[in-house]
Amino acid sequence: MTPQTRFTTELRVCLRPAAALVMLVSLVVVWLTGPHPVLMPLAVAAALTILIDMWQPLLARWLLVLLLSAAVLMARNTLATDALLPLLAAPVALAGALLSIPAAAGTAAIVSALLLAAPVTGAAYVLFPIFGMHSVVTLIAVWAITGVIFLIYQPVARFAGWAAGYYADAQAQLADAVERKIKYEQMVEDLTHVSRQLAISNERLVALRRIAEEAQQTKANVVAKVSHEFRTPLNMIIGLVDLMVKAPEVYGRPLPRAAVEDLAIVQRNCEHLAGLINDVLDLSQVEAGRLTLHRERTDLAAISREALDVVGPWLRKKGLDLQVEIPPDLPEVYCDRTRIRQVILNLLSNAVRFTEQGQISLVMRVRPESVVVTVHDTGAGIPPEDIERIFEPFCQGRQQLWRDRGGTGLGLTISKQFVELHGGRIWLESEVGVGTSFHFELPTSAELDPAVRPTRWLNDDWMWRERRRLADLPDLAAVPRVLVCDESGALQAELGRLRDMVELVGTRDLPEAAQVVQSGAVHAGIVNAASADELLPALQAARGALGAVPLLGCVMPLAVPRAARYHALDYLIKPITRADLQRTLTRAGIVSAEEGPPEAAGARGPVLLVDDDPDVLMLWTRMLGLIVPEVRSVTAADGRSALAALREHQPALVLLDIMLPDISGWDVLAAKAGAPDIADIPVVLVTAQDPVEEPQRSDVVALAAETGFGAARLVRCALALSQITLEGE
Repeated sequence: MTPQTRFTTELRVCLRPAAALVMLVSLVVVWLTGPHPVLMPLAVAAALTILIDMWQPLLARWLLVLLLSAAVLMARNTLATDALLPLLAAPVALAGALLSIPAAAGTAAIVSALLLAAPVTGAAYVLFPIFGMHSVVTLIAVWAITGVIFLIYQPVARFAGWAAGYYADAQAQLADAVERKIKYEQMVEDLTHVSRQLAISNERLVALRRIAEEAQQTKANVVAKVSHEFRTPLNMIIGLVDLMVKAPEVYGRPLPRAAVEDLAIVQRNCEHLAGLINDVLDLSQVEAGRLTLHRERTDLAAISREALDVVGPWLRKKGLDLQVEIPPDLPEVYCDRTRIRQVILNLLSNAVRFTEQGQISLVMRVRPESVVVTVHDTGAGIPPEDIERIFEPFCQGRQQLWRDRGGTGLGLTISKQFVELHGGRIWLESEVGVGTSFHFELPTSAELDPAVRPTRWLNDDWMWRERRRLADLPDLAAVPRVLVCDESGALQAELGRLRDMVELVGTRDLPEAAQVVQSGAVHAGIVNAASADELLPALQAARGALGAVPLLGCVMPLAVPRAARYHALDYLIKPITRADLQRTLTRAGIVSAEEGPPEAAGARGPVLLVDDDPDVLMLWTRMLGLIVPEVRSVTAADGRSALAALREHQPALVLLDIMLPDISGWDVLAAKAGAPDIADIPVVLVTAQDPVEEPQRSDVVALAAETGFGAARLVRCALALSQITLEGE
C-alpha cells in the first residue's frame, strides 16, 4: 500500500454524519409529502448503515451513497418537479467524501448515463418526464462537484502522501531507535559488569603472577642448593659401590653372590638418582636464569660422533641399525659444545630406549642461516594426546608402554631449554606404529638480535661516590606487636613461623590479654574461637576487655595430622634403615622391647609390605627377616592388591607406601577405615618426603573496633580485605 492510498483512506469522512444527512433528507421528504412506503424504510436503512460500517465499511459506504441517490429520486417523483434533479450532485459529493475520487467520478458517470439515456429508452416517463433545462443543470452540477473534489483533493493528497511517507519513515526510525537504545543500554550495563570483572581479574592475575614468580624463584633456588648438596655424598656412594662390584679383590676375598646382586641394585639406583639430580639441577639453573653458556665455534659432526660413541654399545646390544647423514659442507655453529652434545645424546638415548627393532637415524641439513639436526627412530611412536605435553617436566606419556621404559621425564624438557637458550627451536613429528622424528634447529651466526635491557638507561660517565662518613643513626626498625588470645593454642602454633615479621604475644584468656595491653601497647589483637557460633560473643567480650585495640576474630580449629585422621600407627621417611624398621615393629608389638635377641611378641599374622618398586620390597623383606625371622612377609605392588591382601591374610602390620601407581596410600587407608573386618589392622605409612600437612585456615573472619565502623571505614575495610584476599598466603 502506497503513502497516497494510505492518505486517501485516512481522509475519508466519517459515515455517521453522512448517514444522518440521508435520514434528514428522507424525513424532510416525508414531512413535506406525508408518510411514504419507501422513504420511511429508507431512513431506517440509513441508520442501519452505521451498524454495517462496523463489519463491512466499504459495503456500508456504497449503500449509503445509493440510499441518498434513491432519496433524491423518490423526492423528485413524489413532488413531481425536476427542480430536485440537481440534488443528484449530493451522492457524487458523498461518494468522494466517503470512498475516493474514482468512486465520485464513477457515481457522476452513472448519474450522467441515466440522464442522457432517459429520453432514448423511454425511461424519461418514469424517471425524467422531460429532458430539459433541469437535466442540463444536473449534469453540470454533478461534474462540477466532481471537478471541485478532484481539484481540492489532489494537492492535499500529494502533500498528505508525502507527509504520510515521512511519518511512516519516522515511525520506523523511532521504533528502530527505541530498539537500539534498549540494546545500547543493555550493552552498557554488560560492559560495566565486564569491566568490573576484568578489573577484579586483573588484580588477581597480578597477585597470582607475583606469587608464581616468587614461588618459581624460591623453588629454583632450593632445588639448586639441595641438588648440589646431594652430589658429593652420592658420588662417594657410587664410587664405593662400583669398587665393590668391579674389584672385590680389594677386600681380600670375593663377595657372596647375594651381596654382589644387592650391590648391583644399589649401584643402579644410585646412578639413576645421580642422573635425576643432574637433570633437576640443570633445569633449576635454566629456570632461575643462572645457566651460563660457554659458546664457541663448534663442529656439530664432532660432538655428534661423541654422542654416538656413548649410545653405540646400547645400539649393538639391541641389534638396531644406525644411519648417519652429515653433509661435508656442514658449517660450524656458535654454541655451547657441552649443552648441545647433551641435547643430541638425550634424543639418541630416547630413540634407542623406545625402539625394539629397525634403525636409528641421525641426519643434519644445512639451511641459509641455520643447521637442522634430526633424530629418527622406528619405534612405537607417540600418541597425539602426548605430543602436546611431551616437553613438559616429568612427562613420560599416559600409556603404560612409555612408563615402563625408565627415564626421569626431564631429558626433553632440558633439551628444549638448551636449544631455546641458543636462539633455536625444537619440535617433533610422530606416527603411532611408524616412528618418531625429533628436530632441532640452531642458528649458525653468532650475531643475535639486540636485547633491550635496563642498562640502556645508564650513562657511562656516571661515577659512584661512596660516602666518607656513615650516618650515625640508631636502628629504629619497629616490629609490630600483635596480641593473640587463643584458648585452644591452635592459632599460636600456626603463627609461630611469623615471629620474624611480628612480635607475637600469646594469651589463653581475656584477663591475661588485658594485662598484656596494660603493660604495653599492641598494634592489633587476634581472637580465636572454637566455632563460628562462638566467634561473635568472644569478639564482643574481647572488645569490652581490651578497649581501643583493633581486633580481628577467626575460627582456627586445632590441627589434626592427616595420618592420625586415618588412624595410622606411624610414618617412616625413606630411606628406611634397619633401626627405623625395628623401632616401628617394637611400637607395633611385633618385636619385644627388652634387650637381647629379638623375638616375636604377640605377632598375630604376617607383615604386609606395599610398594610399587620390587627392589624396595626385596630390601624390606630381607630387613624384616633379619629382625624377626619368625614373621612371614607378604608383598603387594599397588593399592588394590594391598586391599585384597589385607582381607586375605589379616596381617599384624602393614608398611604402606603413599605413592602407588593406581590409588594412593591415603585412598587405601580410607577404604580400610570403611571396612570393619580390616579397620583395626595397624598401618605404618612410608613416604619419600616429609608428610607436610596443609596449613590451617579460617573460613570466618570478623573485625571489631571500639569506635565502630562508619560507611567510609566499611568501604576502606572492604577494599583492604579484598586486596589481602587477592594476595593469597
